[in-house]
Amino acid sequence: MTDLLQQAIQHHQAGELPQAEQLYRAILETQPNHPDANHNLGVLAVVMNKADLALPFFKLALETNPNHTQFWLSYIDALIKTEQFDLARAVLNQGKESFGLQGETVNALAALLPELYGTAIELRESGRYLEAIDWLKNHLVQNPQDANAYAHLAQNFSLNKQDGEAWTALNSALAINPNSILVQRNHARLLLKQQKISEARKIAAGIYQADSADVENQLVFAAMLTANNELEPSKNLCEKALQVRPNYAEAFAILGQVHWKAGDKNAALQLFEKALSIKPHLIQLYPIIAAFHNENKNLPAAIHALKKAWEYEPHEVEHMVNLGELLRQNYQTAEAITVLEKAVQLAPKNAMAWTNLGTVLQQISEIKKAKIAYEKALAIYPNQAELLNNFGNIVKDENDWGNRINIL
Repeated sequence: MTDLLQQAIQHHQAGELPQAEQLYRAILETQPNHPDANHNLGVLAVVMNKADLALPFFKLALETNPNHTQFWLSYIDALIKTEQFDLARAVLNQGKESFGLQGETVNALAALLPELYGTAIELRESGRYLEAIDWLKNHLVQNPQDANAYAHLAQNFSLNKQDGEAWTALNSALAINPNSILVQRNHARLLLKQQKISEARKIAAGIYQADSADVENQLVFAAMLTANNELEPSKNLCEKALQVRPNYAEAFAILGQVHWKAGDKNAALQLFEKALSIKPHLIQLYPIIAAFHNENKNLPAAIHALKKAWEYEPHEVEHMVNLGELLRQNYQTAEAITVLEKAVQLAPKNAMAWTNLGTVLQQISEIKKAKIAYEKALAIYPNQAELLNNFGNIVKDENDWGNRINIL
């Protein structure tokens, strides 16, 4: 039988397809489950543009010998060619999770599949997290055991700063399929957000080891390495990811963090700006850019960066508090007051918002209003030393103890 198979393969390789087919079928007459003969008959069918006829041969070959990588690849490829995308995706995931299927060919096949969560991913990639959340919730109504959908949901909640909901979604995903690469990736992301760096790094290292060719695995691991101050390997992984995906905004952002931590803030700034040119909604980069410009005494540029952050998150009080302070330092006091008054309206228990409002009011000699703002802040945070200092100066002014106001 081995000799017959070799003869068939020789005819096959020589392009003598009818002879090869005849010999493969002769083998199957006596050994109908012969994996190589079934697989190669399937290959012949695909060559003749009859992928639908190849499917039963590939399926039987795979069932007979699931440890043969090429059997997985041929079956998935034929399913894609016949537009059986859901089954192709299921077989691909089974191969990855149960048999360690990985590599460039696997990734190339995966790229041919219409993304099951394509709409949600497109919404997430454009920064429309709430819409992505709604799409995934609707999907889960019909597919309540879809662990990957819960993992996507967790990521969108996290990006939308809804961390409690993110963990709830992730725990649902972990309960259904803790071995899913996607579930583990987003588990690592959430752990990193909680500064549980060692736990996050361990998970990220595991998924990277499982499939090191996947660019998202590369980048998640790079983020963990950066957080752990392993800068050189993180840099290498970011650059590796960018070779495959040149417009990978998050890769530029993490590479920027690597340079920032290494002390090369100018290079970091260029990388952050490159990331934002691709995805301007990567809001967390704007405060870092603002800090860079503020440190370099470029207040207009710092103000511009924070205004961009505020534009994307108009209800984020932290942006308003910091923007108001920079506007004050740049003597744009009227605008600073407008911004900070919005901040205290949105967050009346935010001591720093009241503090900064009091400071700018003090700067323009609105002493009574400044005193009220400081009193509000002190009621929330009575031990704030800087507040007490400013409040003391206002008391001096009110008692004609001097005309100079201490601007912090």
